[in-house]
Amino acid sequence: MKNPMTLPRRHMLAGSAAALSALGLAGWTGVARAQAAATPKPLPGYAGWKSANALIVHSGSTLETRRAAFGTSVITPSNQLYVRNNLPAPDAAVLENRDAWTVSIEGVKSPRALSLAELKTLGIDTVATVLQCSGNGRGFFPSKPSGTPWTVGAAGCVVWSGVPLRNVVAALGGLVDGMAYVTGTGGEKLPEGVDPLTVLVERSVPLKA
Repeated sequence: MKNPMTLPRRHMLAGSAAALSALGLAGWTGVARAQAAATPKPLPGYAGWKSANALIVHSGSTLETRRAAFGTSVITPSNQLYVRNNLPAPDAAVLENRDAWTVSIEGVKSPRALSLAELKTLGIDTVATVLQCSGNGRGFFPSKPSGTPWTVGAAGCVVWSGVPLRNVVAALGGLVDGMAYVTGTGGEKLPEGVDPLTVLVERSVPLKA
């Protein structure tokens, strides 16, 4: 066996990198094992159809996908996908007539409300894209910030189907001059005593995107 002091520098560097990689892998493996060993908590009623063994229940409104549940698939199954709600889940009765749900479109030449049934007639596209909570990984921060202590499970790659916004805009006569951004705002009724400004979450996207 050679004295490590006589090894070529490139071998020393390679060995150090391998050691660091092994340490990193061991750290992630430790997290996965700890999550897998934990006894699953009961899921909240609205999420009862999801896989309890695949999720970490942080609270009634935050469920995290266990690292071990991701497997090797590109797509995260919906029954294993994390949940992050700002408000309590609505009553299950809202699912009884989904085609009656409506969305109001403004900033177009013929602004109006469209039902889900009407939207379905405008052409459906399907895409796979990542959904992630901005707090993903927060549990590893040394500063221990407030909020859900997510590890790596507040993210997933999901298959989405819906109507392209360009189709909706075209059906309503095109954009009004001067429009530069798209912003979506939830229209559901808030629980009594909730100040809308305390739960407001909006993200504007440039129209050119």
